[in-house]
Amino acid sequence: MLASGLDANERHSAKITFKYANGAHGLQYVKTSKHGAIIKSNDNKKYVQFIGDSITEGTLSYSYTIPAVYDHDYSIIALSGIALQDGAGWYYSSQNQIWSGKLSREDSVGMESAYFTLKSPKNGYWLDEEENLKYTNPVYDVENDHKPDAIVIGIGTNDAYFVTNEVSGVGSQDFKDSYVEFVTKLNTLYPDADIYIIRQFNNVKDNGEGVNLSAKYDAVREATLDAVDELKNTSFADKVNYIDTTSWNVEISDDDVHPSAAGYAALRDLVYEEIKASLQ
Repeated sequence: MLASGLDANERHSAKITFKYANGAHGLQYVKTSKHGAIIKSNDNKKYVQFIGDSITEGTLSYSYTIPAVYDHDYSIIALSGIALQDGAGWYYSSQNQIWSGKLSREDSVGMESAYFTLKSPKNGYWLDEEENLKYTNPVYDVENDHKPDAIVIGIGTNDAYFVTNEVSGVGSQDFKDSYVEFVTKLNTLYPDADIYIIRQFNNVKDNGEGVNLSAKYDAVREATLDAVDELKNTSFADKVNYIDTTSWNVEISDDDVHPSAAGYAALRDLVYEEIKASLQ
């Protein structure tokens, strides 16, 4: 609730200004109509945080629809093209004229680093006086952060090529190690949060042309499961949950990667069924 005790016969307004500057985002100010006042909400909604790539970032995704339908507070930390690992992913090929063509694959930043900073990877890059590409982000201070009840991680699609082909530094063992370290850091920041790891769910066996779309994710799925197995031997094993999507039949769009509208609609309930115990 934003306000109370207002005259029902009068029109009231509140202006919320969101500021973007130097690659950082934040609430600038909230302004009410005359004699208005901002009060703290007494709602005790459960809070879920979604972490991922474009599949999580999309406005049709479960990251938006679950909170809307089931009335939860939420945040989405996702970026199209991002991988879990530094040195993998696809977003670095952006047409951003400031650094397009200057950023090598080896220099690209993955969620394992981006999550713990105050800027997104794309906006965190800058050029020094000699026009060398640099990436320095301040470390995120979570001391006063809203602590999530559940964290849902859906990532690895953009690591798949590198894991399958055992690219140096970002192969299967590297992915597994990065996933374990990433989840361990999350648990350190939010020890009370239940963490859900989603198996990469593109299960389409045939795109109509005899091409198995699912097979290219097999290696990253295996590495993800290896990470889960290792996490199950940690002191916070009771906080780690694996969402096995093997039986899910999620419709994929014509790009052969992202869910269709029907696929996203199905995912809403499939994912919520797995995480709802932490949000009730």
